[in-house]
Amino acid sequence: MYSSSSNNYTPAVSIVCAFHNEASWIGDTISSINLQTFSDFDVIFVDDASTDNTADIIRANAKFKYVILRNDTNMGLAESLNRGLNAATAPLIARIDADDIMLPDRLDLQVKAFSDKDLVLLGGQATKIDDQGSPFGRLSMPCSDSDCRFALNFYSPFVHPAVMYRRSQIILAGGYSSSRFPAEDYDLWCRVAEFGKVRNLDSVIIKYRVRSSGSITSDKRNIQLQKHSEIIDRYTIITKPTIRGAPLHFRRIIRIITLLNSSKRAKIANKIIKILTS
Repeated sequence: MYSSSSNNYTPAVSIVCAFHNEASWIGDTISSINLQTFSDFDVIFVDDASTDNTADIIRANAKFKYVILRNDTNMGLAESLNRGLNAATAPLIARIDADDIMLPDRLDLQVKAFSDKDLVLLGGQATKIDDQGSPFGRLSMPCSDSDCRFALNFYSPFVHPAVMYRRSQIILAGGYSSSRFPAEDYDLWCRVAEFGKVRNLDSVIIKYRVRSSGSITSDKRNIQLQKHSEIIDRYTIITKPTIRGAPLHFRRIIRIITLLNSSKRAKIANKIIKILTS
């Protein structure tokens, strides 16, 4: 096991990956990290009280610098990620989940983009894969700063395991909030957008696994909608979309509206009018 705090080593990027019982998938994730064309990184794994052999698989297969931090009890994703952020030393943090796959040039493309000193958050496009790793679609995200800012008013324009961000700005924004789970990432993006540019690469940089066991109960769906609605109500970012981004925004907003009650639909309509007429 490698400790990123040893030998005063400070990498350019720290990858933060929190997991709980991901032995079935972590091997593919590790292989994709091994194949990165950019090499100046370490990985902060946070084991959220797993009861399987995920950590053993990491130790047996990782060919990069890493540390595994273990939670004594299950703390959840938000608190586990905050622990990883606090342990990291690199100025740039890349996220990945323990069932997703990085394309080989993912880190290289994102690090180059951060030559823009005003950039604080950068995502990318993702290919959806099934349990066997077969592709079946794409997660398309808006690219420009203005389109991402407009989107934040209504939905998260970032694939969480595809993002890279400046650690200092995320810490300044307060990190992940467990009270916003399962929309803790969306909430954080809205807060960190106050500190600089936010955008997505136009390139596919990860394979995002959609598990066959990923169906959710109606209760969990209601919680997701509730947290999502709270964030929509909480933040307003006055930025108009581009013509290129408009079709994607339209599809996403319509999808959200169909899931909400009439009063919340009215709030979204009023918010759109306010932004577009400002």
